[in-house]
Amino acid sequence: MRYIEAKSPFEQALMQIPTEVAPAVGQPRLASTSEPRHRALTVQLTLEPQRPRSRKHHQARTVIETHCLKPFEVQHQNNGNYHIQVPATSDDQLDEMMDDLIDEIHRIASDKACWVETLITDTAYPRFRTDIPQHELDAVYTPTPNEQRWARRCAKQLQHRFFLLLHLKAYQKQGFFSATVDLPSDIINILLEELVRQRTRRRSKSTDQCFAGITAGDRT
Repeated sequence: MRYIEAKSPFEQALMQIPTEVAPAVGQPRLASTSEPRHRALTVQLTLEPQRPRSRKHHQARTVIETHCLKPFEVQHQNNGNYHIQVPATSDDQLDEMMDDLIDEIHRIASDKACWVETLITDTAYPRFRTDIPQHELDAVYTPTPNEQRWARRCAKQLQHRFFLLLHLKAYQKQGFFSATVDLPSDIINILLEELVRQRTRRRSKSTDQCFAGITAGDRT
């Protein structure tokens, strides 16, 4: 667990979350032995041709990127490394998947007459997926009624309430605070939609109550 000193009003409020609002802070909402947890890994790949002046190592890298790394939502880094997202329900399954990945990388390098060195390591902290499915957005990132009430008590302005809930949901998933710019647009959009729905519903209820009061007054 990574601990960061809460300096902003939003972080200070998050550090004082009552247990009935977020009993699973720092734990994924979809924590289940049968559901995969996406692990963020770094792949360091070094390729060298077995014959002088051969350029087949460039071909091998392209094939490895396309067939081995692309299925794991690969992200290229400036230093030549790669970040990948691996869905695994356990450490044993993760190890097995990475063994298969390394075997496939070595097979491709051998077919292209290349020497290859592969190192796969855990990144410091988990990253969000680039394409979060709708069912996960609904189950994990939609604020509960208790969380909505807590946010209204902590922040009167809608903008402040939005950022409070945004970082609450991100903290529940990762277990540490992230910068707003690092959060996926899917999470931002679903929270905006939920807040707009809640605000529209409350205004509609208030209008109905006002109309009912006027109608009752007319009867008397």
